Amino acid sequence: MFNTAKTVFIFSFVLISVLNCDNSDTSLNGDLIPTTEKIQKPDLLSETKIADQILINANVITMNPDLPKAKALAISAGRIMLVGSVEDVMVLAGDNTIVMDVEGKTVLPGFVDAHNHLLSEAIVGGDKTLEEAQEYGLVNGITSMADMSVGPSVIEPLRAFGNSGLLKIRTSLYLSYSDACGRSLGNWYLDYPVDLDPSHMMRIPGVKIFTDGWTCSMLPAFTFSIPNTSHRSPKGNLLVEPDRLYNSLIELQGNGYQVAVHALGDLAVENSLDTFDKLLSGKENILRHRMEHNMYIRPELLSRYGDIGVLPVIWDSKACFIENALSVHPSKIIRTNNYVLEEKAHSWINPWRSLIESNPGLNVAYHSDESWGISTPFLDLYSLVTRNEMPFFDNEYLCEARDWLKGESLSVEEALRIMTMGSAYSMFMDEHIGSLEKGKFADLIVASDDPMQIKPEQLKDLKVLLTIVNGNAEYCSERYSGYCQ
Repeated sequence: MFNTAKTVFIFSFVLISVLNCDNSDTSLNGDLIPTTEKIQKPDLLSETKIADQILINANVITMNPDLPKAKALAISAGRIMLVGSVEDVMVLAGDNTIVMDVEGKTVLPGFVDAHNHLLSEAIVGGDKTLEEAQEYGLVNGITSMADMSVGPSVIEPLRAFGNSGLLKIRTSLYLSYSDACGRSLGNWYLDYPVDLDPSHMMRIPGVKIFTDGWTCSMLPAFTFSIPNTSHRSPKGNLLVEPDRLYNSLIELQGNGYQVAVHALGDLAVENSLDTFDKLLSGKENILRHRMEHNMYIRPELLSRYGDIGVLPVIWDSKACFIENALSVHPSKIIRTNNYVLEEKAHSWINPWRSLIESNPGLNVAYHSDESWGISTPFLDLYSLVTRNEMPFFDNEYLCEARDWLKGESLSVEEALRIMTMGSAYSMFMDEHIGSLEKGKFADLIVASDDPMQIKPEQLKDLKVLLTIVNGNAEYCSERYSGYCQ
């Protein structure tokens, strides 16, 4: 580890008030709802003059529009002290400052995965320890994440891990309102109130609800019949009707929870948008309610995200799944839940370029939805930009995007912003992580090359050389092995 100074800071936070549930009033009381604006961001560095660590001769991509690029940065007590030129930053060096020459390598904010199952599925599966699962995330540059669908059986082991001092990735837990089959789990989540304290390595922003199938041997809910499906419902599986979903959102919002709604098929997407529209009624989405996956979006639904103000959380191209869904060739990657889509629905799949262009200024977040060994953030970056997909477990197999999918490509800068600042926003952490600027947590990675400069086809070959969280080196490749103890 780096020899960080053991400085104690005092954070001022807003106590989270519990609102009464009232189905007749859908308004949000801005004085009682927790927001990052109400979590004070203290000037942690005002008295600090000497840096603990300095990175120099770096190609720093900050994700800060006011200073997009820099050559050096200084860290003090787990926070970024200064970003700028080598000359400016080295003024902060003292006798005990560790100076790291990264020799021109690219420094980026750590990846923020807004929805995965890395820790919870390690507990459920039992084949990986929590430390092993966490190491997988750190090796691949994940410095913050949200573990979704945290049910009653895993919440206490996760909290124990969080309290043990072994948790190295900032982790937000989203509690399960229903299971993957749509069965209600009751109001157990009320025993675990909202915690948005940015200084806590483990927090609880909200609750997740399943609205249609994907797991539990069920399919997404569509407005059209699925040809040749062997499932009971030819239109897939809708797990919750709009009225019931609305009542659930009222209940959760009334108790201060952000809601993450699983919606894959176009019917589930439409129902969720309708319900959020009714819930928010033109008011600001203060709790940053989210929609997960959004896999099939009919063109007329695209602009509604921005009109309503709901936050879409998106993943990679899923080109390998699309090959199976379109029956391009016999299944190699996906061996369950295969089905053939009507041709009219092909271009509805993951239309991220159209989604962004239809909603100027809308915050969009990134999620891998993975647990172990399926993908990595750099492979997902490659997929968002090229719309091709290369599974992590088979580096010789490449699923090439169809023409209509290639047209939905994002630029590297757009994709990186979604994978950092966009996801940080989705977890009420955008004032503390997601970009490299003064006062934010020192969560960053050193990459093997500059994603902004290499060819798109080379993005899949990028490697993480060093992962720093809170100013501590938590993963070091051989090149930087001296910084990890």
